[in-house]
Amino acid sequence: MTLIYHIIRTLLGLILICATAITFGFLPMPDQSLFSTEGYALIQAIIDTGYLWQTIGVACAFVGIFYVINRFVTLATMVLIPISINVVLFQIFLQPNPLTVSAAPAYIFLACNLFILWINKDDFVYIAAG
Repeated sequence: MTLIYHIIRTLLGLILICATAITFGFLPMPDQSLFSTEGYALIQAIIDTGYLWQTIGVACAFVGIFYVINRFVTLATMVLIPISINVVLFQIFLQPNPLTVSAAPAYIFLACNLFILWINKDDFVYIAAG
């Protein structure tokens, strides 16, 4: 079980670090045709705020780094849970068909995050008590 945990944690961290490259323009944004009109409008509105897109990118970068170096994993998981839930909600409510192959990464992302949360559940007791 620990080998699976380390593989999932490290891969999720590397994926988050790579996704940060899109946020800061090192990689191109996905094509508009991949999104519904409403979904693309939401993404464009988040980008147009001037700070929210970058804030999400910085949060994902730190979480990815923490996952890769295996430090502050509990804190990183707490930061990532709302982001991963919003990614799934985006797929459910703003994409034309939320049960397609293109939506699968969102569900896998949430499942991996919940798996890491479940493995580290004992650490959350200390956070809630303090």
